Amino acid sequence: DLHQWESEPPQWSRDAQTITYRMKMHSDSSWQVWRWDKQNPTLRQMTHVPGNVLSYRWDFSGKKIFLEVQPPAPQRPEKALLEHGILYNAQILPWEGMPAILESLVPRDRNPVIWVHELETGIEREASDSEKEAFKPDLKSLEREFKNRAGASAELCHVASAKRSPHDPSVAMLCSPEETELSPTMRWKFYVLRGDGRSPLALAAESNRVSDYWWSDDGKFLYYIATEGDGHAPRMLVEDERSGQSREFFDTREVLREFSMNAAGGLIACTRETNTSPAKIALIDQKGHALRTLADLNPEFRYLEIQPAERISGINRFGEEWFGHLVRPSGYDTGKRYPLIVTLYRSGDYFLLGASGNENPIQVYAAHGFAVLSFDIGHFHFRKPGDFADNLLEWASPTASLLMAVERLIDEGIVDPARVGISGFSHGAEILEFAISHTHVFHAAVESGPAARDPYFYYMAGSNWHEVF
Repeated sequence: DLHQWESEPPQWSRDAQTITYRMKMHSDSSWQVWRWDKQNPTLRQMTHVPGNVLSYRWDFSGKKIFLEVQPPAPQRPEKALLEHGILYNAQILPWEGMPAILESLVPRDRNPVIWVHELETGIEREASDSEKEAFKPDLKSLEREFKNRAGASAELCHVASAKRSPHDPSVAMLCSPEETELSPTMRWKFYVLRGDGRSPLALAAESNRVSDYWWSDDGKFLYYIATEGDGHAPRMLVEDERSGQSREFFDTREVLREFSMNAAGGLIACTRETNTSPAKIALIDQKGHALRTLADLNPEFRYLEIQPAERISGINRFGEEWFGHLVRPSGYDTGKRYPLIVTLYRSGDYFLLGASGNENPIQVYAAHGFAVLSFDIGHFHFRKPGDFADNLLEWASPTASLLMAVERLIDEGIVDPARVGISGFSHGAEILEFAISHTHVFHAAVESGPAARDPYFYYMAGSNWHEVF
């Protein structure tokens, strides 16, 4: 009868003797940190803070754990809400698909509290100001500091996340996109505010986003993963804090994710995957510049017939680039036309599971005689509020790209034009609805998740979406 949920990867202690999990053992219990030790191989609860642990991190000293805790919710009986009514306000988000009664029961005004769990004594207390800053830097203060150092003429930086160096005042900052005429595509900015007070150091200026970043234990190196959003493997870079110069610390065409570095800095655990191989747990040896698999979590795949993915790309009539991956059906016969299934949202050099929702198994479709187009909807762009034609491109441009891709496959004699289906998830569901209502290419369609901005929703959503158009 034991129920347990784990929402994050486990974390090792600094001495690699203890492994911790954020989990809860029953549906009505709170999220806490549990532990397992090499000397005591019994999983047991470690923290008992009031409320739910949202996230946690080991201190670099290895003597304490920082906890981000959401305080317990006040009692708000459902019966009282039903009797007295529910106030419809900005907290109720129709595109999340949650009933208003449940939205009202979820309090959104409880600010998380930072706690500290001391390993030796087991004492749990609220963190001091310096400990709070070490665990989770104050983003507004960093924005002000950035502005002071960068000068009035510099671009603004709305800090989305930040990580402070463990041994000096330097801090790495990921800034959310800002609208500029020079870069119509949404690009995140990545900076280091060094402890010596110099101007912010811009890193990964040409990347679409830094997807992951972390400091070495000694604070001398900042590692970051920069992606262009083109589906190819990201660049893995490390910045030397002394010189401010960056270099690639590993180069591979495989897609690596979920990085975790040991204290000495020579070994980095991660996952590795390709179009034909699902994620495996792997290890990067920086000194030997080698990558080896530690555990194959899906060994059965070696006995399955996996079809390779062929990248196709182009530029649509709006001048915007697009790409996708064609998976041909098992036993493909040149000259024979096949039914096509399109999956919408993201695609890349990783194992293609079926768009973001993973609800359309691409290899299974291919095994059953379908050609499958895993189609990437492309970059998000800055759109001008109030400009209807410009905002409409958020759906019209991917649809134009999609038509080019499908027509190319038809012209090449691969796809039967009378049997073309399409599936979409989240924003892909919006594009699906636009595509099937503005073209005559598709003969079957299925979507997952509410499409947030289709015409039906436009009339139900209120003024915030009206202003966009």
